[in-house]
Amino acid sequence: MDVPVYTKKRLWRSTLTGLAVCSLAYGCQSANRERDMDAIDPADVKAIVKDQSVSKRSGCIQGDCQNGEGTYLYPNGYRYRGSFKDGQRDGEGSLEYPNGDIYTGNFSANQRSGRGKYRFGNGDYYEGEFQDGQRIGKGLYAFAQGGVFEGEFGEDGRRGQGLFYLTDEDTLECELKSFSLFCDLTGKEHLRYRLNMYSHKELQLHFEGNR
Repeated sequence: MDVPVYTKKRLWRSTLTGLAVCSLAYGCQSANRERDMDAIDPADVKAIVKDQSVSKRSGCIQGDCQNGEGTYLYPNGYRYRGSFKDGQRDGEGSLEYPNGDIYTGNFSANQRSGRGKYRFGNGDYYEGEFQDGQRIGKGLYAFAQGGVFEGEFGEDGRRGQGLFYLTDEDTLECELKSFSLFCDLTGKEHLRYRLNMYSHKELQLHFEGNR
């Protein structure tokens, strides 16, 4: 079916008007960009470029990362600040992880070793002894919403035993099994409801009335 002549003319006028508006719009945007660029301080641009280049590169970004104090950025996003020996993390330092976790304490041959504190991104933290990067020995695990488990840790929390302090008066005997706490509620059934709030991927808590 043929389109009426008057309709064709209206379509052409509409198209031309649209093109004109687009042209004006792009011209205005271009002018605005030029004005914005004139308002930018060249020193600020250099600072931004410098920050971007630092964030993209890995390796020793400050100090002596061979035998001394320095800052080292790893390709996986880990950032270490502290002592080095023969190019390895050795001595006091802090290691920041991309997920927000932070370890502060002693290192030996690149591993967490000795006393240290590992704070999780959710606010929980472990403070105590480490061996070969794992939680092994005496330590405590504090939950962000309250409550502290203190005792012996084995295999990074896969096994162990100790006491869980919910308050100064409420204490439970617990056993660590595969990163989870199993606590004896015998005679303290009134605590069961309050303990249900504890559930974390870092150190989950489960409770048993009788073992």
